[in-house]
Amino acid sequence: AQAEWRIADIILVNSEWTRSALIKQGADPKRMAVIPLAFQPEPGPVPVHARARAGLTVLWLGSVILRKGIAYLVEAARQLLSEGVRFLVAGPIGIREAALRGAPANVVWLGQVPRSEARRLYHSSDLFVLPTLSDGFALTQVEALAHGLPVVTTPNCGAVVEDGRTGFIVPARDTDRLVEAIRRFVRDPDLAPGMRPACLAAATRFSIDAYAERLENVIRAGLAARGRQRVEA
Repeated sequence: AQAEWRIADIILVNSEWTRSALIKQGADPKRMAVIPLAFQPEPGPVPVHARARAGLTVLWLGSVILRKGIAYLVEAARQLLSEGVRFLVAGPIGIREAALRGAPANVVWLGQVPRSEARRLYHSSDLFVLPTLSDGFALTQVEALAHGLPVVTTPNCGAVVEDGRTGFIVPARDTDRLVEAIRRFVRDPDLAPGMRPACLAAATRFSIDAYAERLENVIRAGLAARGRQRVEA
């Protein structure tokens, strides 16, 4: 990889988190350009989930592994066991069977699901949570926003969530702050639906057209810089 970095005019990365990681490994920051990943939602209106006032449904969708913070989600579920919060965990299981059995009763392990089932889960949930320790970008954040769900995540992934507007950003490995963020939606049933318009609008910033425009701008800037270097030489 380092040999490729040395000969590249531009190093494309999908987030500032990734950029920082590559700089630590020796990549030249002057050659880097951050272009977020794109997500194209299905055409048509997004169904509105009518939340049951007595409870909150929290969705996890993705690989169920330690790196994505599943241990912190389980501990948060344990602390919220008596507060009517249900956690739906969908995705291929990558943790030990003992950990599954030891989870509190409000965690439902769904395993890997097809895309059609993923859409249904988004539509039937109130909140998307990704307490990741390290993700290059985590496209599921954008997918959740495109379905009108606010997102609780950490800074250790792509910068997608606007804290307080389309969800909340909490420190990685901080169960107490994670619980605090989820509890805000429990105590204020209008918070999630109130964020819905901002979530849907925010998702459009990560469209394929937006990605193409960012990429074109980066290439044009790179070609212009290369031209200046030839003139100076």
